Amino acid sequence: MTYEESLDLSARIGSLIASRFPKVEYTPEDVERAKEEYTADDLDEMREIGILKDDFEEFYVIREFTNDYGIGDAGGGEYLLPLFARAKKLDAEEFRSDPYLQNVKVPEVKEGDILLTNSFYERGEIFQYEMPDLTARTVTPSLGFFSEKVTFPAIYEGDVPWVSVCPSELSSMAEGIKNAHGRVLVLGLGLGYYLYRIAGKENVSRITVVDLDERIIKIVKEHLLPQFPGREKVTLVHADALDYLKTVKEGDFDYCYADIWEGVVDGAAFYRQIEPHEKRLPGTGFDYWIKEQILSYLKEVDNDEKRTV
Repeated sequence: MTYEESLDLSARIGSLIASRFPKVEYTPEDVERAKEEYTADDLDEMREIGILKDDFEEFYVIREFTNDYGIGDAGGGEYLLPLFARAKKLDAEEFRSDPYLQNVKVPEVKEGDILLTNSFYERGEIFQYEMPDLTARTVTPSLGFFSEKVTFPAIYEGDVPWVSVCPSELSSMAEGIKNAHGRVLVLGLGLGYYLYRIAGKENVSRITVVDLDERIIKIVKEHLLPQFPGREKVTLVHADALDYLKTVKEGDFDYCYADIWEGVVDGAAFYRQIEPHEKRLPGTGFDYWIKEQILSYLKEVDNDEKRTV
């Protein structure tokens, strides 16, 4: 399987997850019966090659998902090995222990055609717990599931989930949360997860958040921000993030975190417009949501362009 083929199959799996919310329904007895299909030597070999880790339930759920949707037939062993190696049964209690999820109570609020509410993953529902590693020779999604129902805040536009505080959100922002310091400019508000996590940091003195959507700003300002630590540090600005960034002068901010895109492709376009400001604002550190994936994508785009010249 070529890199491009694995990328295409992973994109199809991502679309499947986003559109069909696949779920493996199973009982503990199903897992035990499945385990009996394998000899001790089989299990040892599966552990050795990395498709079975400590938890057979984890292997079983991913096996059933890949069988149900013919992923093994489409990708073969070369694809399944890294797919299983990256798959994970997430700890529900660990997820719920996130400070935002513990402390922020989310009411059901409608503003225009968007709805703030609580969404959920069913037991055995498959999702992507983090972005795929685009630097790998074979690109696979990071498949995850919980062994019990888990709820989390989300915003819907009509029937379409728009933004949520789900596992991939938590993991993808960890580095940016750690790096935030001083006077911080945040491009993109979402449900305020990033804002919440940095507002409570002692080494963050002031936060300006810029977002183009007045509905989101109103919801966060009225229903979520009052619950945030350090809310007195926060200023919410209704503006186009790129236009606002052009008005920023050297010395205004110590750090900037950009998150105004939905995925790698549109993120690459925004990154190319924001990155030149790093030279213009040398005293400001810049971070970008899913930066590694964006840079890997841009590298592939550049290579493709060179090959066609």
